[in-house]
Order: sequence, then C-alpha cells, then structure tokens
Amino acid sequence: MERKGSGLKLIRERTALAPNYEERFMPRFVDDGRFFKVVLWNMNFDTPQDTPQVEIVLEALGESEMSLVELMGKIGLTDRKNFRDLYLKPSLSSGLIEMTIPDKPTSRNQRYRAAR
Repeated sequence: MERKGSGLKLIRERTALAPNYEERFMPRFVDDGRFFKVVLWNMNFDTPQDTPQVEIVLEALGESEMSLVELMGKIGLTDRKNFRDLYLKPSLSSGLIEMTIPDKPTSRNQRYRAAR
C-alpha cells in the first residue's frame, strides 16, 4: 500500500460481492496509533460462530460493553464456569467478540464487546 487507507474501500467492496458473504464477514480495520491491521475473514471456514450460545452473547452485547457478571446477568446465567466454557470462550475464539483489555484477560476491569 502506498499510503494508509489505500485500497481498503476496494477490499470492502469485493468482500461484499462474495457468494457466501454475510455482514459479519466485512473486513475489520484496526488502528491504535502504534500499528494498523486488517482482519479478513475466511468465509469458507465453518467456525463456532454459528452456535446458539455465540448468537446469544452477540445479541446480549449489542453495541455496548459489559463485564462478565453483567453479561451473565443479561443472559440469565449464574454458573461462571459454564458461562466461560459454553458462551464466552467460543465467542472470543470465533473473533465475533473481543476483550477491552486484551493484554490483561483476568483484569477486574475487563469488559467484552462485539468485534469492530
């Protein structure tokens, strides 16, 4: 790329034309001031993102950020281990949600949000 941002519009347009495209596969662009990265989804790879638990987490989060306890409460679960194993870990590994403090996954200030 000759400059930051060059070609990104074309990447988005071509992705949207793919035969198995869904909105969740739109490329993500991340710039935190230190680095710039583009996340391109493999639309031909079946991942756990289709599980009902992941869909429940995404629906509960919406556009907001929530702590683990807030998210469990919104979904109506009380068993922390069950929630982590069946809901949180698959949602994180699918890339559909992310931690707000990825460097400190066990921080008491950790929150979760839909991936941007």
